Amino acid sequence: MRLKRKADLQEFRGYLRENRLNLTIERRAMLTVVALMGGWFTVGDFFKEARRRNAFHTRSTVHRNMPLFVEVGLVEERRAPNGRRLYKTVR
Repeated sequence: MRLKRKADLQEFRGYLRENRLNLTIERRAMLTVVALMGGWFTVGDFFKEARRRNAFHTRSTVHRNMPLFVEVGLVEERRAPNGRRLYKTVR
């Protein structure tokens, strides 16, 4: 599914504001990549797609920020049988 870009960006901004966090360049770029991901993906898959699209992030940035996307409801998180975290864009 694709994110409804403008509405989701506003919702994400509101969430960040409520939690006294900033909408950084990295978070904005991550939002764009999240919108493009299809199906279930790992942080590694996300990282590869971000690099492919020249939206460079460090793995630690992705690991630290993915829970924000989960909390705001833009991404769903599940555990694979091997214990790895899997993510899926929900909008």
